[in-house]
Amino acid sequence: ARDQRIAELEAENARLRTIRDALITRVESSGAHKPAPYAAFEHSVVLAEQVRERTEALNLAMAELKSSNRALIAAREDAETASQRLIDAIESIADGFVLFDHRHRVVLTNSRFRSYWADNGEAIQPGVAIADMKRLAVETGLVVEEQRDSQSGGVVYRLANGRWVQVSERPTREGGLVILYSDITDVKNTEDERRERALAEKSRLLQSTVDNLSQGVVLVNEEGKPEIWNDRFVTLTGLLPSQVSQDTRVDALMALSDTPLLTPASVDAQGQPCHALEHRARDGRVLEIRTHPMTD
Repeated sequence: ARDQRIAELEAENARLRTIRDALITRVESSGAHKPAPYAAFEHSVVLAEQVRERTEALNLAMAELKSSNRALIAAREDAETASQRLIDAIESIADGFVLFDHRHRVVLTNSRFRSYWADNGEAIQPGVAIADMKRLAVETGLVVEEQRDSQSGGVVYRLANGRWVQVSERPTREGGLVILYSDITDVKNTEDERRERALAEKSRLLQSTVDNLSQGVVLVNEEGKPEIWNDRFVTLTGLLPSQVSQDTRVDALMALSDTPLLTPASVDAQGQPCHALEHRARDGRVLEIRTHPMTD
């Protein structure tokens, strides 16, 4: 009986070892047969690692975004500062300022330029083309007169309020245009005064020269009215000093005298041009009369 019991136990042990080996082999050969609690634990570990990695990536992206936002804010502040400085700069100049883009449309103006239009009840808004602006200046009566400046090659405008502005243009790098309107009224008035003084001085010298001639002389303008004459002219023609003025035409003036009127258009009896003749006055004096045409 003891031997039989030993044999039974050895057979059972052998069977158990076979089952054990089979189970170990099965577990080691396939992960799909892991126990459910262990598989869930392992999966949670993998998910936790993925979450950690993605969280780190998200934190890094957020940090980069914050840095980009700070850089963007700083760039915007720099741009706003530069724009304000530009506005302050153009407002500080005494000239009218207009900036045009590459399509020659208004981008920026200063208060000095806008004041020209405000006096005329108009306003130039951004986006207006330069051609339309020039047309409006004429149509609204803002520009009364236009002159070419021979020295600078630019244009000078006389405005409705009597002021004179000189225009200077400068191209920009992008193909746009900057136009400055400089008030030169004082310079223009000074030049006009100097010119008037020079003309007055020339007239005085011419009158003095004519007065000292032994001949009678009268200078007639393109309207047929006397500009300059001397006393000798009045005496030789027999006119009264009160009859001679710059408001009376020479033909009407000479009709009051027996002295014939001789002009560059006069002709003789044969119809030929006559620029010189002799005339015997009532008192017996013989006058030589000559006419000299002028370029104007």
